[in-house]
Amino acid sequence: MGKRELREKKKALREEKRNTRKRHMEYKVANFVSHRVPPGFDWEKELAWMRVALICAVVFGSFLFLIRLGVSISNLYEQKWEPAVNGGYVSTGIGLKEGAVMREVSAVLEWTRVGFALTGVLLVMMVVSHYRYYRQGSMSIYLMKRLPDGREYHRRNFNLVLILAAVSLAVMVLMSLTHYGMYLLFTPKGCLPSGHGLNFWLWMIGGGL
Repeated sequence: MGKRELREKKKALREEKRNTRKRHMEYKVANFVSHRVPPGFDWEKELAWMRVALICAVVFGSFLFLIRLGVSISNLYEQKWEPAVNGGYVSTGIGLKEGAVMREVSAVLEWTRVGFALTGVLLVMMVVSHYRYYRQGSMSIYLMKRLPDGREYHRRNFNLVLILAAVSLAVMVLMSLTHYGMYLLFTPKGCLPSGHGLNFWLWMIGGGL
């Protein structure tokens, strides 16, 4: 067997291992989720919608934040002038305004989380869809209500939604922390407002969008 054939064989083996791991992971995910939704429910469509909603929420929030950040930073600068030798004034370029202070972080972050409020609406719609599913077709709601554990019916309707709500919350917090880090990083030295950290956490805890 030549070196080329040997390399191709090793490559094929690695690819097969990757595919095997991927199939195994997909099976584990499918098994995990299928026990947390109504039996036979098309949960993959819900996950796809949630993924799109989270991406849109992050893109919109980040776009709005970057625009506000850029405008706020540009407002710290002004055209500098100094007297010319022959009279009048000559420009010395762009510089920080005297006593320039950056806009409060809560104002820069305002409305950046509005997309996540819409994902909350989507989660409510998922719960309604789960409950309605039991009353369609074979009316499996009667079968669920005859189960020994009466709470299983409600768990099947809420479990996946609660998991997705936790994921959405984690993504929202991570996005806001990232934005705050960028606020600190790009604000010129000496221009941060006093108490900016407290202002940020009050905005986070206070439910600011």
